[in-house]
Amino acid sequence: MIGRLSLQPVFAFFFIFALVALVLFVGWGLYLAGFPQFSDAGLI
Repeated sequence: MIGRLSLQPVFAFFFIFALVALVLFVGWGLYLAGFPQFSDAGLI
């Protein structure tokens, strides 16, 4: 798979940073034992 990603650098860029974002969100959710409600976060 790494060989295929080197042939498509734009896809590799978005794929890697999507994985990084997923890992950060999962880590945040595990650390806080869940995610805040939208109203608690000030989004509504």
